Amino acid sequence: ISESSGERKSNSIYYFYQQLLQIRKQHASWVYGQYEMIDDNDSRLFAYRRWDETATFYFYLNFSDQAIDSLPGPDLTKLSLLLSNYGDAATGPLKAWEGRIYKVV
Repeated sequence: ISESSGERKSNSIYYFYQQLLQIRKQHASWVYGQYEMIDDNDSRLFAYRRWDETATFYFYLNFSDQAIDSLPGPDLTKLSLLLSNYGDAATGPLKAWEGRIYKVV
């Protein structure tokens, strides 16, 4: 991946990580907050919650080539999608290899 070409494409992996790091710098709870696993023992899914006194976040990471229909945790329609590597769906099944980060509003 070329940095110069990746910078210009909003769907590039470079741009995704650039956004991820920018958001991480804005929220200390991602580094110093409390941590709790919330997955349902699905080996394809890594799901957890991070929070502190200022904010709460839910992270969903699909480590498989299959969609995951049901996600543990709160109703996603009541959360704000901060970042997704697909970028087009705030709710619904977690696509193959998709990662989403939500903030409680």
